Amino acid sequence: NGEIFQHFGHTEQFKVYNVENGKIVSSEVVDTNGSGHGALAGVLSALHVDALICGGIGGGARAALTAAGIQLYGGVSGDADAVAEALAAGTLAYFTAEETAVNVITTGKLAMTLHEETTDGQPFPKEGVSGVMPGQVVDKVVYIENTGTVDFYARIALAMSVTGADGEPLSPDVMALHINTADWTKKGDYYYYNKPLAPGEKTEPLLKTVTFAADMGNEYMECTAKINVTAQTVQSRNNGDTVLDAQGWPETK
Repeated sequence: NGEIFQHFGHTEQFKVYNVENGKIVSSEVVDTNGSGHGALAGVLSALHVDALICGGIGGGARAALTAAGIQLYGGVSGDADAVAEALAAGTLAYFTAEETAVNVITTGKLAMTLHEETTDGQPFPKEGVSGVMPGQVVDKVVYIENTGTVDFYARIALAMSVTGADGEPLSPDVMALHINTADWTKKGDYYYYNKPLAPGEKTEPLLKTVTFAADMGNEYMECTAKINVTAQTVQSRNNGDTVLDAQGWPETK
């Protein structure tokens, strides 16, 4: 059906592409003749394949491909032709991850943790902060940690909302976010971290504090204010010269 097969060990056919100067010049579909798992590396080696794009793949097959000198791009899904064209052009970003909470989400070897803390390093309360007064400054430190094994680009979206005690929405303009514009660049709905993040590294905080307007009216009494944080990452290797050039970000929900 033209889609990348998700079980490498059961592959019945490979589509082999010939690439010149960053473009696909020809392709052909080749049967595996019943070969499976590690033996498939031999099939690819006989075809003089130097890179493989696939879905799920086990450790034994990975080792066989490495031994055969074949570069692996695993954990990929979607239209085979489109992905092959992206790889040929050097723009394939095949590992992505997304978080909207502090839980780790891992795809392949790309993994991150989204941290939301107070300025003294404590986790931001899951139940939020109550009793906020006009003019008060609230700690909310937001940053990303690379807990995977590959470098990645990172971006964060912040969505503010305020709901009155009667359940009706109120303007979120009473919240002033103190954004770190030295290390993050705004484009569209996202703030992009200006440089790739290596495994084990943490971004500089995007946000440290939120100030509530001193002139908040009575309609804000007992209101509920929220800042929803969505973080996304995408592999940086062979994926544009800067974070703003990167392709393959997770689709916005």
